[in-house]
Amino acid sequence: MNWKKFLNSTIVNIILFLILITISTWLSSNQTYGYGGWPLYFWPIKSYGSVGFQTFEVAPPFLVLNFFVDIIFWYFISCGIITLYHKIRKK
Repeated sequence: MNWKKFLNSTIVNIILFLILITISTWLSSNQTYGYGGWPLYFWPIKSYGSVGFQTFEVAPPFLVLNFFVDIIFWYFISCGIITLYHKIRKK
């Protein structure tokens, strides 16, 4: 496998990546209490003093490391989908 070709950034790849990470964050925010993002939670959905947290609780922080891992994960998934699409289309 040619990694340079696999990881090549194209407009289609970036758009697919943005769609995937947006959908995964939105879907996970509906399933979890307090965070959005998948496979690792990174986005604090509810802020301090909102319905989900009591006034004495501290709002969860934005998890930067988890955010970067999610970006890498979904970028690899989008690269794989684009590569698979091109392989199927050649046949």
